[in-house]
Amino acid sequence: MAQTAPEKKMLPVEKKPDGLLINIYVQPKSAKNQIAGIHNNALKIRITAPPADNKANRMCIKFIAKQLRLPQSHIELVAGSTSRSKQIFIAYTDQEPRNKQEKGLLEKLSALLE
Repeated sequence: MAQTAPEKKMLPVEKKPDGLLINIYVQPKSAKNQIAGIHNNALKIRITAPPADNKANRMCIKFIAKQLRLPQSHIELVAGSTSRSKQIFIAYTDQEPRNKQEKGLLEKLSALLE
């Protein structure tokens, strides 16, 4: 029997002129911070912080920034501050051409899912 290649999951990303909009699903109070794959067309992220007092949102931004090797100031929570389903926006900088930044970010996000 021939084996089929594993199905590649689509990144829950929308390209914008000035950055990337990413759907995320946050699971607070987890044992450790980690990327846990794709869940309902969103990047699933497990966070150790509790959902109270905006702690999970802040830790989520910090974790994503660390994983993508970006300053936290480039990442903004734009929707879902009180929900597990959220959207974050990663802004491009003026330091490199936008297409190069987009390609680099998409490659980093894909690598996190492997």
